[in-house]
Amino acid sequence: MIRILASSPKIATMAIARTGSLCTKRGYSSVTADIAADIQTRGPWYYHEPLAMAQINKLHTSFTGYIPKLTDVELAAGASLPLGYHLAFFNDASPETELAGDGYHTAQAPRDEAKFPARMWLGGSVEFNPHAKYGDLIIGAPASAKELVKSTRHSQKEISPGTIVERLDVTLDRLLYGADLVPADMDATNWALRETRSIAYFSPEAGANRKDTFTRHIKRKSYNH
Repeated sequence: MIRILASSPKIATMAIARTGSLCTKRGYSSVTADIAADIQTRGPWYYHEPLAMAQINKLHTSFTGYIPKLTDVELAAGASLPLGYHLAFFNDASPETELAGDGYHTAQAPRDEAKFPARMWLGGSVEFNPHAKYGDLIIGAPASAKELVKSTRHSQKEISPGTIVERLDVTLDRLLYGADLVPADMDATNWALRETRSIAYFSPEAGANRKDTFTRHIKRKSYNH
């Protein structure tokens, strides 16, 4: 119960309005908390596929001109998978009917796309394990991966009087192994590569300020020489 002590009807009205606003915010945030908790229960997801040369060559072609060119030896069967080339493997293969409106997969996203229509990449990291039990990721060799939701975080911010933006952050761990393992052997210590991805989802109110999202644009370097 909320008790309001005021010396005038005007102050009492203002206090009630403010209290109603706070209750609305808390209710909105509790729904987001439930969505975050739901995402936390999903997964893990398991992938199995060889690190095929055909897939590596396609990615190499896409990278050409954007990163330093690799030699034939570095891209030969039996060599360690170059940095970044793991992105060509262990990806979601959901049918189009299960994808979000922008084409992104929804397994680790809020199911209510209308509530969180805006998605933004927050950042990530890649780690290599020199003590991996099953060795490195090798071009042409079998490999496997485990993807899981590492954490979720929800918050809200009043960007202008009466306008509140809800935000939901989802962080994923992708553990890659240099062998075709059964799920029971994909533990948190014997991975060869660990990639962490963090993505933020925003409520529709964030769209009003999207024009101020980008403060600068980065021009790519040219490696065609």
